[in-house]
Amino acid sequence: MAEPMGLAVKELSKRYPSGAWGLQETSFQWRQGVLGLVGPVGAGKTTLLRMLCTVIAPTHGSIHWNGRDACRDPAHLRRTLGYLPQHLGVYPQASAREFLHYMAALKGLRGRTRRSRVDTLIERVGLLDSAHRKMGGYPSDLRRRVGLAQALLNDPQLLLVDDPGAGLDLEERSAFCALIGDHAAHRLVILATRDVRDVSPIASAIVLLKGGHVLRTADGREMCAPSDLLAMVRGMVWSVVVSADRLVEMRRKHFVSSVDRQSGQVRLHVIAPEQPVADAVPVSPTLEDAYAYCIHRDPLEIS
Repeated sequence: MAEPMGLAVKELSKRYPSGAWGLQETSFQWRQGVLGLVGPVGAGKTTLLRMLCTVIAPTHGSIHWNGRDACRDPAHLRRTLGYLPQHLGVYPQASAREFLHYMAALKGLRGRTRRSRVDTLIERVGLLDSAHRKMGGYPSDLRRRVGLAQALLNDPQLLLVDDPGAGLDLEERSAFCALIGDHAAHRLVILATRDVRDVSPIASAIVLLKGGHVLRTADGREMCAPSDLLAMVRGMVWSVVVSADRLVEMRRKHFVSSVDRQSGQVRLHVIAPEQPVADAVPVSPTLEDAYAYCIHRDPLEIS
């Protein structure tokens, strides 16, 4: 049977020389739009991305890109790949424009094509006012924008982004993820993060990872739509306002999915099948509520 177009991952696993498993038996298929890989530190997100971009080889399992085996023919995938790692090394004495020209040359862009592509991306990612400055003085948000620009130089059909919000505040994270979402039309984007808020506005589907395993749904699916996650906790999320000194007690007695501190008081979201305390008010669930609920459940399957 022919492999489907797009990306097909089957029973992908990675075991390190120490004997530890970075990822086990992961399978999914994705063809277009943004797929979010979400999980805590150590879940296997970076290991998965590094295998997808052929930096490391899987212990077993397969990766097919547009019907071809990427482990046997990595060049086929790399030609259409853009990758933004969590920590991108840059030359502090070079300007963003110089760095992007250098990276474009490494990717085979020449002459007018290279100049046009660099100019276009500098404008698209919001670097027009700072492209001439040395990157050693860049704050985190500008460095991430440079990183995204270099990942987009070859107009990749497959874009992999590891921890898009690294070093950014909430407003910067939102703007940066919107840039990534803009690239997703007619392309495939995989975005790995430990903060579900990074993917909530732009992801069409989400894969949850925990301890190197995919959290499968009750019917065996490795990925689900954001609306499916929300449905898991609908009718179970309660808003409670307490004094700051009651926070520890509430966390001990109840499943607290979010905390919002407000001038001496704390607004909590508590997940419970019934009203947890007398003054709790039912509220619509957020994706953060659903993620917290799923990631802390045992066994691995989510219902």
